[in-house]
Amino acid sequence: MDSTYVFTENAISDFGVSAVIFDTEKIAMNGLAVGGWKPLGSTHTVTKAEKNIIYEIDGTPALDLFLNYFGNIKYNAPTSEGLVTIAGQYPLQLMNEDGSSYMRSLIIYDQENRALIAAGKIKAGTKFRFCPPPEFSVVYDTINSFKEFAKNAPDLDAIVMVSCKGRHTSFGPILEDEVRSIYEIWEAPMAGFLSYGEIGNTAQSGVCEFHNVTCSLVGLKEL
Repeated sequence: MDSTYVFTENAISDFGVSAVIFDTEKIAMNGLAVGGWKPLGSTHTVTKAEKNIIYEIDGTPALDLFLNYFGNIKYNAPTSEGLVTIAGQYPLQLMNEDGSSYMRSLIIYDQENRALIAAGKIKAGTKFRFCPPPEFSVVYDTINSFKEFAKNAPDLDAIVMVSCKGRHTSFGPILEDEVRSIYEIWEAPMAGFLSYGEIGNTAQSGVCEFHNVTCSLVGLKEL
């Protein structure tokens, strides 16, 4: 995890953006991002954070509170001394003021500073709930959410799916069932990839967010 890259057929960059732009007078776009994760325990508040580093939760060192929930988790350490990867197995369900929520992965913890490092920005004051390691029901709940979405978008010409690499890490071969089952809802041409972060509309409010450990789908329909 030293760097990430953006590429096209003609160029590659570690600091860039690649985009496809649709004329919505000709192509209708509709989408949904679904995590399916089940939160655990009470609601907490991030009380000290900087960018994607969480230093305190409820006034307590973030790592100490995390380990109180899940125990002394050990994975292979990255090259930087004192950092241990969590591999996105224990994400946070972040809560918006309007009642909607989205997922944020914890990917590394910092033993020296007793901090948690997330795969995206988190502001002080954000309320959240911890999520335990996933059960296979997360996949089936995600599939059912897209079946409900299909009731309002029954006829799509093409689908773009972006799913988190963390879901692949968590579910292994079961992720193939998720992709196949979602394809079978519409049986339209579908393309996509695994990512470190997903952009999509939340189910509760339709607000576009930056997600982790989530399956984000965009349906395209020619007008």
